[in-house]
Amino acid sequence: MNLRSQTELISAFLALSIVAGVLLRERKRRLHWLFAAFGGTVGLWFAALFLRTRFPSVTLWSHLASVSLVILPQFGVRSLRAFLSESALKPSRLLAWATGLGVPLLVLAISPWHAHTAAKAALSIYVVGLFAALAWEFFTKSRAAPSRVERARAGYLAGVSAATTVVFFTDLLPFTGIDVGPVGTTLVLIVLFMLSQVMERSRLVDLYELTARLVVLTALAFVLAGVYYLLVDWARGQAPYVLNAIVASLVILIPLDPLRAKTEAQVARFFFRERFDLESTVDALRSKLAHVLELDELGRELIDGLAASRRVTNAALYFADAERKGLDRFVHLGAVPPDRIEFASVRPLLDRVARDGAAVAEQLERDASDARERGEIREAVELSEVSAHLRRHMASVAIPVLDAQNQLVGMLLLGDDRIAEPFSAEEVQILRSLGAQISVVLENTQGHLRIKERDRLAAMGEMAAGLAHEIRNPLGSIKAAVQLMQPQAVSGTTEAEYLGIIAEEVDRLDRVVRNFLDYARPGKGDSELVDPREAVQRTLQIVQSDLPGTVQVHFVAEQDVPAVRMDPAHLRQVVMNLVRNAVEAMDSKGSVTVVVQRKASGPAMAEIVVRDSGPGIDAKLVPKLFTPFVTTKAHGTGLGLAISQRLVAGVGGRIELRTQSGRGTTFVVAIPAAETARESGRPSLAPAASRGEDAARA
Repeated sequence: MNLRSQTELISAFLALSIVAGVLLRERKRRLHWLFAAFGGTVGLWFAALFLRTRFPSVTLWSHLASVSLVILPQFGVRSLRAFLSESALKPSRLLAWATGLGVPLLVLAISPWHAHTAAKAALSIYVVGLFAALAWEFFTKSRAAPSRVERARAGYLAGVSAATTVVFFTDLLPFTGIDVGPVGTTLVLIVLFMLSQVMERSRLVDLYELTARLVVLTALAFVLAGVYYLLVDWARGQAPYVLNAIVASLVILIPLDPLRAKTEAQVARFFFRERFDLESTVDALRSKLAHVLELDELGRELIDGLAASRRVTNAALYFADAERKGLDRFVHLGAVPPDRIEFASVRPLLDRVARDGAAVAEQLERDASDARERGEIREAVELSEVSAHLRRHMASVAIPVLDAQNQLVGMLLLGDDRIAEPFSAEEVQILRSLGAQISVVLENTQGHLRIKERDRLAAMGEMAAGLAHEIRNPLGSIKAAVQLMQPQAVSGTTEAEYLGIIAEEVDRLDRVVRNFLDYARPGKGDSELVDPREAVQRTLQIVQSDLPGTVQVHFVAEQDVPAVRMDPAHLRQVVMNLVRNAVEAMDSKGSVTVVVQRKASGPAMAEIVVRDSGPGIDAKLVPKLFTPFVTTKAHGTGLGLAISQRLVAGVGGRIELRTQSGRGTTFVVAIPAAETARESGRPSLAPAASRGEDAARA
């Protein structure tokens, strides 16, 4: 058996194995079946050539080789055309010509004249001519395609078709009597393998890298073969075989890694200039973002970097709101996208982004088309819906921004309205790294804010003692002087009015100083077992004496409310703040309901619910309501709720806010139950000192 016969036999098995790998896919489209027919015909052709050589007296194998050669370009042309989308490929005359020429040539292949030199030449011209015509068709399509990616796809297929033309021309020379060795046979298998990888990766533009690497590997294989031939086979008689093999291996392995890295870098720079530039821009942007500690700076750097890439015309960065019900727009580039995205309205998009790490509109549309072709209508509808969400937000790609727990905290939407398909799959991976960097920036900004808050509170604590001494002492003197002058002023006169104003403002300023001191340096208090029902009831008795008659206070205490461990004065201060805030929110007209109850589910906790009939709180203020110095009152300090939250959090509890514009506000204070409450019985509120009874009003 000569070298060519061995190559034909091996090639037949390899071609059929490539086809088997494609047919073993779970989901097969028309493209897969066409390719399987093309690859199977190639394998049949190689097998017939081998059998014809081994059994030259049997004319069946010669006829089979000719018949397979007629059928081969029919499936080859159809399978290559199937790689282009229907929108990019209009009907042409090529298939009609292929069918028209194939019929008489098929008759020739089964006729007695099939082995004539002229018949073989006609078959060879037929095969090479069809693939050459297909290459020209793809070339013209690449120049007229509507999008950059479609042009790249058609251009790639034009190159594959041209390579196939050259390969079959080389491999058909022995068929006409000209023997050039098994080079063409090997190249046919390489082309067949490349096409199978095209189907695996779906997007042809990504196959440019595969092609470049395959070319490099093929060249490297020839280099390896040459090195081994020179140092092993040729020099076998001059040195031991093992020594020659070791030397040859060292010659190859020593420069292999740097040569491979250098080759890949040059391939990326030469063949993928746009992607190389995008990767360089994104890397530079990520380096800048690594030093960002402010959200505003994040927005500026992100937009400037995306604009500098010249690959994006529309971009928008969204962050999730505090309640995780939607995404609010933070910054944008280009056309103005919607201000807010509700989670409920784009749930399929969010699920797809969370599952796949990104969502690409064009890929989703192709997947939907494939699903329809397979009869999977439900999946096709879902994919089309996700793609429609992206289109409505003027985006082609959605990149998630995740926190440390892989929870969605934001989303980056990118698009380029100049072309239909702006980003390849490899470029999407690059953009995903940008989303990961934004997540890191969010963590850094939150940590920076915590440090700033800690430093600010430390500074406030240092100032608090000085403020208390420097301000409260003069206030005491002023108030004493006013109290001394008030009895001498005639009631109803201007002097009496001004003295009253001075006394009132002195009291208010004194409360501000005390609230500031309480927030800056909150005392731990004397923790003890407290019955929330008795504590709240006694607090309401104290508060009601100061309330106007136009305010009604209703108190409801349920049974089996667990005891809590907390300083009674602190609990009284929290309730006073919430009730007084409710009264002021209603403009001293309406009703306040206070309910003490056991938490319905979860860990054992006592809940104190304070509900008013006021106008509610503006939704924009809700996220900041527990922030110091944020208030809705004309003369408020904005410290009451912040202090209350800190006191409750100090014992492991929390304060929740429920409000709706025009329908009142509800505060729920949840405090963990004391573990030893049942052992000690129902405690009563100890008669603590009067501290906190005149708790500051927010």
